[in-house]
Amino acid sequence: MFAIYIGFSIITFGFGLAFLFLLNPLCMIWAAIAANSYNKKLMAEVNS
Repeated sequence: MFAIYIGFSIITFGFGLAFLFLLNPLCMIWAAIAANSYNKKLMAEVNS
């Protein structure tokens, strides 16, 4: 993902680095929600 930011920043002459501060926290939140959902599904299968 970091390589994508670097490539995008080169293409946009540095303006792409703004996305690093906006999208990175959003991706971390999305990943945490996805992992939590997956773990709940696994626990439901184990408990049934």
